[in-house]
Amino acid sequence: MNESVSDKVVLTEKECAERLGLSFWTLRKLRIDGNAPHIKLGSRIYYVYDAIVKWLAQEAERMDPIRTG
Repeated sequence: MNESVSDKVVLTEKECAERLGLSFWTLRKLRIDGNAPHIKLGSRIYYVYDAIVKWLAQEAERMDPIRTG
């Protein structure tokens, strides 16, 4: 079975960034600076997709709304 990134639950940093529509470096910065939920196994970083999406939604709720006009 050839599993695509969209089928996975646990993703590498590169796969997670791609699936979220973020750059690899943006996701890495969120992890380092913002404590984005991740799993470190040895020197490798993994993300549980549902956990990172939930965390991003919670972070967005804490932000002030963008006002235009």
